[in-house]
Amino acid sequence: MVFPLVNTFAPCTLPNTVNSDGRDACKPPTPAHACALSETGRGKVTIAAAKQDLMVAASAKGLTAACDGLQLCVTMSFHATGNDCAGESCTAVELGGTGPACCVVSNGTCEIKSTSMFDGTLIPANNTGLEVTSCGLAYASPYYGTVMSCGILFR
Repeated sequence: MVFPLVNTFAPCTLPNTVNSDGRDACKPPTPAHACALSETGRGKVTIAAAKQDLMVAASAKGLTAACDGLQLCVTMSFHATGNDCAGESCTAVELGGTGPACCVVSNGTCEIKSTSMFDGTLIPANNTGLEVTSCGLAYASPYYGTVMSCGILFR
């Protein structure tokens, strides 16, 4: 699966305008972080199932200067549902986090080669489905917060 990356923004909690469809909106939008995709920037996260793991890769180009020198890591969370409870179907509590797949941004570019997200410790049973609830690139320690999220980008 390939997910385009989109910048994260603060939620609109006090609307002060409406969009072209007449829906409440906030103006101007408030970026969640100074590190972001520029107007011409693009990025993606790729996730593939492996035997007992998820393989992830990411690339982002055209990042703002505020990103240079920062370590960004793939982050994701999901629900696993399958027949893993003594042969019965069940849904596990939300799993995930920021994995070892990271880059240090240089000249507005972040490249993460295909990397194991859970180091082979994810052991899904047969017929287990993973419902991805979030994914993106997040600051590595000591900073926290998702900088760019998996989304849909209309150009």
